[in-house]
Amino acid sequence: MNEKQHLSKIEHYLLSATMNDLEPLNVLYNEAMTRVEGASLTRIIQGLLRLHAMGLVSCYFHDYKNDQSKPCVTLTAEELERHCSGRSEEQLRLHPTAEYHGEYEFEATPMGREEESRDVYDVYYP
Repeated sequence: MNEKQHLSKIEHYLLSATMNDLEPLNVLYNEAMTRVEGASLTRIIQGLLRLHAMGLVSCYFHDYKNDQSKPCVTLTAEELERHCSGRSEEQLRLHPTAEYHGEYEFEATPMGREEESRDVYDVYYP
């Protein structure tokens, strides 16, 4: 990432939230809605897509039926929106039930860990 380009506040939050482990979409949604002013499902999806496209996070789909996680090589807004459609805000905040078949999970990549730790963000988002 070039020196002049910075992550948005929501992107930086989402990247920080994925530093230690795989984080399910519902957890990221719940925490971002609570902690980032102006957060919305659309902004969260856009942020995750940008982080994924930049190689800062990896995405997996955890299939509850087979208890397997598969990497998401390509990821689109339509996929994530379709995954979230039909659920109320309260349902989006809860752990998905078996009726949803699984959940998208995100994890910071080594490049993402390096970007998140840049000193510029200490000043950029105090």
